Amino acid sequence: MNIYHNSQQLKYRRPFGAVQVGTPIYLAIEAFGAKNVLLCMAKDGQEVESYPMERSENNPLLFEVTIDMPEEAGLCWYYFQLDLGSNRYYYGTGSDGLGGEGSLSNLKVSAFRITVYESSPVPEWYKNGVVYQIFPDRFARGDNWYDRIRLSAHPDDWQGPSRIICQDWNDKPFYTKDSTGAVTRWPFFCGTLKGIREKLSYLETLGISIICLNPIFEATSNHRYDTADYMKIDTLLGDEDDFRLLCSKAKEHGIRIILDGVFNRTGRDSKYFDYFANYGGKGAYWDIYSPYRSWYRFIPEEPGYDCWHDFVELPKVSENGSSYQEFICGENGVIRHWIRLGASGWRLDSADDLPDLFVEMIREAMKAENPDSILIGDVKDEATTKISDNIRRKYFSGRELDSTVHYPFMEASLDFVLGRINSKDFTKSMMDIAESYPKENFYACLNLAGSHDSTRLLTFLGEARDIPEEEKENFQLDDEHRAMGLRREALVNALRFAMPGVPSLYYGDEAGMEGLEAPYCRGAFPWGNEDKKIMKNYSFWTRFYNENQVLKDGEYTIFENGKECVGITRFYYGEDFLSDQVREFITVLVNRSLTQTAYYEGHHIEPLQVLIIKDGSVVEIE
Repeated sequence: MNIYHNSQQLKYRRPFGAVQVGTPIYLAIEAFGAKNVLLCMAKDGQEVESYPMERSENNPLLFEVTIDMPEEAGLCWYYFQLDLGSNRYYYGTGSDGLGGEGSLSNLKVSAFRITVYESSPVPEWYKNGVVYQIFPDRFARGDNWYDRIRLSAHPDDWQGPSRIICQDWNDKPFYTKDSTGAVTRWPFFCGTLKGIREKLSYLETLGISIICLNPIFEATSNHRYDTADYMKIDTLLGDEDDFRLLCSKAKEHGIRIILDGVFNRTGRDSKYFDYFANYGGKGAYWDIYSPYRSWYRFIPEEPGYDCWHDFVELPKVSENGSSYQEFICGENGVIRHWIRLGASGWRLDSADDLPDLFVEMIREAMKAENPDSILIGDVKDEATTKISDNIRRKYFSGRELDSTVHYPFMEASLDFVLGRINSKDFTKSMMDIAESYPKENFYACLNLAGSHDSTRLLTFLGEARDIPEEEKENFQLDDEHRAMGLRREALVNALRFAMPGVPSLYYGDEAGMEGLEAPYCRGAFPWGNEDKKIMKNYSFWTRFYNENQVLKDGEYTIFENGKECVGITRFYYGEDFLSDQVREFITVLVNRSLTQTAYYEGHHIEPLQVLIIKDGSVVEIE
């Protein structure tokens, strides 16, 4: 049967992708032999409504209809109902549930989706930037690091996990745990805010314009996701003056600072919960009259309170409580306080766990203080269809997030480079994201390939698998697997800088750092021992990206060039808006094959190599 609709082709659906509220949208389907065709559409969670489709005057095989999208942001779902002869059929997405070409069935089908949003521009400085994620304890020691140790010393009667100071910067990261697996002593390498400040010239030379810091507030652990005091920088790192100075000096280097906000739980060893009574016993755990008592939910079962994802060290907070909302989002709350001191935005850790209203309140507070600030959500999946606590989230409604951490890109790019999916799978998954996200948000996605929560990129691409626990701390790739990992890492770089979105680098990846899962992926930066070859590749891409605006805001096509090769073209249309002539373009082709050469328009791409064509000429990769 000649039945066809493709949600990503303008012949069948326009405008492309997500649309603003109230926008008229044209939908069409080729339906040879059909008597009647209905468009069946529903707003998310509502009943399906049917719209008769008319034959096109220009093409009798094409049935078409134009309808207005809702005036409220959300998802709309649609499929087609067709009467063919005496039988009824349905046309929806393919078995993968992704956009693009659909499929016909005599049973009910999965629906295509349309994201409806309110317009909300993303700051240009962010969309044009290159992000560098820093784990503060492990990036650089300032010349004052030993003084910070003295200032941060706890009293002898301090309860709970303690700190170990690692004098040797080049020591391996490790945990000290008891028989239950709980950490009893946290190793600190004593990186400082001043240390970061002293390396700003290095970051500027590398081409970085945004630093995203893992948490810097007082905490028990070295990762500091167990906040003890939102209004105090961990003394090992520095103080408010150090932070203010870091932000101001960073701007002199063309760099902005984004903070990591952990607002769905606190540490149990915190001034708010105070499980160990290290803060005078005035926290919620001991004092029923504590001003923080309403932040937590206490239960009769062990451990006696709600925990975040069952971690007893992390009491879960109630983000819907007015006291907590005021503390975080109020006039003198956490969000505004650090924006006033120089931060240019926030990354919301585990944003999946934050209620929509609370995210809206954070955004309102942040934008009221600085309209040009950025709000990034740590959302683990595709953001427009995300369901958390049985609620469809509205991250890209226009009232919440500017950007999300682009885990779908990370997963697809690594799977492609490792041969787990082919070029068609990669292209289809990325086009589904492009179709689903509002363009502003799609171009603002944080294109990462590694982070503090994952095995180091080089180690992962070098195929380190099933390493015995006792060998993990000192594990290093052998020469053969390291060489393979380095070549694949260069492919991943090409993808993250060529794709729409904001490229994000995890500190030390550019230096060739290795490491398995946490804590081994959180080693100290190897100053003076960087891998010059991979650093050269990173420097090439940051420079090439910063020199070619088309890679930041140009249009795009993502295509398969055989099963082993992916192509991405970024381009501008001609000066005439109605022209379909391209006036500037860059095409990046990535051949992940270990053995086969790929070909494109007379050019060849060797195995595990990248080809760049700029305005018809090949660009040499240094």
